[in-house]
Amino acid sequence: MVDTQILPMKRHNHNINIKYINMRYVPIVYLICFIDTNTFYIGYSLNGPDRIQNHFTHEKTPNGKPNYVYYEALKNKDIEVRVLKACKSKYEAKIWETKYIKDKRKLFGNRLLNILD
Repeated sequence: MVDTQILPMKRHNHNINIKYINMRYVPIVYLICFIDTNTFYIGYSLNGPDRIQNHFTHEKTPNGKPNYVYYEALKNKDIEVRVLKACKSKYEAKIWETKYIKDKRKLFGNRLLNILD
């Protein structure tokens, strides 16, 4: 079953449509696809879309650094967020996030925005 939500955001005089696909409120590893710029971001969340939405509503991270996912979103009109893996725990989600980043880095190269490696 596909659970899709569209959450429009208004930023800098244009709308950004965020489409969530197969979102669940369990620990997950997700892929954000920035359609217009053909770039990607991989992350993990313990509570599905609640954590992911923070990428698009906060200009800075909790430690005060610029939120590069937020700024990439400003360059896009359409964004998709897909679940790569549903997990049983935070530990499992972190392990899978690292694995997906390494694997997708080979596929996407510098189009994968993750700075973590």
